[in-house]
Amino acid sequence: MCSSVGIGDWATWASAVIAVVSAVVSVWWPHRNRRQAGWFVVDYDDVGQAMLMHGLESWTPHNGRGTPDRLFGVLNDGDGDGFNVSFTVDGGEAAIITVRDDGINHAVEELPNVHVVAPGETVLVAVWVDSDDAALVTHWTLQPTRLDRRVYHRIGIQGKIDRQPWKPLPEPEHDRGMNLTLYRLTHFRETRLSHRLSRWRRNVISFLRRNR
Repeated sequence: MCSSVGIGDWATWASAVIAVVSAVVSVWWPHRNRRQAGWFVVDYDDVGQAMLMHGLESWTPHNGRGTPDRLFGVLNDGDGDGFNVSFTVDGGEAAIITVRDDGINHAVEELPNVHVVAPGETVLVAVWVDSDDAALVTHWTLQPTRLDRRVYHRIGIQGKIDRQPWKPLPEPEHDRGMNLTLYRLTHFRETRLSHRLSRWRRNVISFLRRNR
């Protein structure tokens, strides 16, 4: 009897362990293999020729710096979309360029970001370099959720930069605005409770004056 109970207990524990492991694997494996964006930079050797090829011969940059030092085609070579994609340069400046040509009108626009870059799509990025060591930094959101999990990856374009991990790095926390509790404390006079207290105080003062 005792041995049969022991075997039953072991079977129960084994089943529980198997269930836990299965649950962990079923959650971890899809997360581990989720689709993600990746970035490959095409560096055009001849900037003038590349600008002519992309229809940028008459483009005047908004920053007033004239012809860029480098022109890159940044390709999403991953298997997932990149959301809210933007670019900066450590040791310089970057601008996203898009050309709109419907056969009648030809317009060159500079964009602060690209909402979605699908796998296989390329973003044209102009770069002005101010340092001997410069890196193109790609910023994007992993998934379009309220968590706003932004990441970045640096690619050296001139001189030397620190070795980068193959995975994107989390962006430093952005200023998400003042904490709601702190806002309420610092703007107490603007709250409904403050207005009610003020009205109650005025009523009390009026009552006391009438009954003096």
